[in-house]
Amino acid sequence: MKRSLGKYLLILFIPAIIGLLAISGADFENLYECILLMVTLVGLVYIRKLRSRSLLIGWCIFTLGVTLDFLDQFIKIPDFLELYLEEPALVIGLAITVYSFYQMAKKQKLHT
Repeated sequence: MKRSLGKYLLILFIPAIIGLLAISGADFENLYECILLMVTLVGLVYIRKLRSRSLLIGWCIFTLGVTLDFLDQFIKIPDFLELYLEEPALVIGLAITVYSFYQMAKKQKLHT
């Protein structure tokens, strides 16, 4: 079975994320952000397979925002970085992703 780079990264990142969660104490907010980051990383692997550049770019931007939000639980991220990078990355990345899915669905409907 052929494994892609994304699957290898998941194999490395998921135990690291769980380890950080165990070290920091498993309160609800940390657990929620840990699960969100894992689902986002898994989504990144599968979105790569769709071969849509705009979808991948949107999801990568969204993943950046989720990653910064997760890391904020363990390290102090400067307020300006949180305000001007983390939150806009979540919103802009999700907007690009939704628009890309819309475009893919519209194209699919034209072909059927």
